[in-house]
Amino acid sequence: MRIRGRWGINISLFMIVLVLGILAVTRPGKKEGQVKSPLLALDLAALKTLTLENGEHIEFERKESGWQLVQPFSAAVNQARVEQLLAIASIIPAAEYPLPERSLQKGYGLSEPFARLNLAGVVLDFGGTAPLDHRRYVRMNEKLYLLDDNFSHQLASKATDFVDKKLIPEEVTIRALSMPGLKLSKSAEGVWASTPVLPVDQLQDLIMQWSTARAIEVRRGAPKVLGEKIELETSRGPISFSIFQKKPELILGREDLDLVFVMTGETARALLNQPPVSSSQNATAFPEGAEHQGEGSEHDDHEGPHADE
Repeated sequence: MRIRGRWGINISLFMIVLVLGILAVTRPGKKEGQVKSPLLALDLAALKTLTLENGEHIEFERKESGWQLVQPFSAAVNQARVEQLLAIASIIPAAEYPLPERSLQKGYGLSEPFARLNLAGVVLDFGGTAPLDHRRYVRMNEKLYLLDDNFSHQLASKATDFVDKKLIPEEVTIRALSMPGLKLSKSAEGVWASTPVLPVDQLQDLIMQWSTARAIEVRRGAPKVLGEKIELETSRGPISFSIFQKKPELILGREDLDLVFVMTGETARALLNQPPVSSSQNATAFPEGAEHQGEGSEHDDHEGPHADE
């Protein structure tokens, strides 16, 4: 009798576990909210316009050379940053529900969305986050979606965050360079010469530095002051920079774009054809056991705080 009783208990427990497993897999009552397709069924490769509103009105247009910022100002952009915005539309929602009445949308942060994407007329409004899993509420076409939120920092970006930080656009070649105390030009045969005369390898390195240089920060609003000029002749026409600051960072302005590019001290020395700082110049003698406290040392040229204009 005891053996039969134990077998009965075991069989009952097995049946309970089996039923719970089936329920866990099928999840009855949850099918309405499940989604298996991307948020937006749109040919993103054919998209020509993209607008982001997040306190700023930021517009992009797709040109032959790629995406271009057209509002609130015109500038070349980092293509990968724009593609990251587009990728949000391809996220598969965690859930989908009928849109609540307008009076209830405040609870989802949708009465005043913190960001809005307009993809050629299709509007995505981004609200708050769910209290338990912190998924983001998104409103689109009279439906409410929940998205795993790893994109909010992209939506919070300002226009200057999308600007290409390269001083010289991709696929643009330099033909001549003029800066204070130095002029470089390239002959029809492809030979570089300079005034004053510099070694060929030094000339080539300087051109390479300018061709690949990237800012650590881009700001809007070039100061309307006269500064030393850096003039470049390129395959796409002239580019002119004004030098507003040389240390601790190099700050260059492009008045035609109304933008300021901030470069590190190390990059500044390379672009201005200055010798690198040696370790002996960086070294500062301190008494044994003393804290390294010093201001105004040459070492500050490397990684100082961004100078405010």
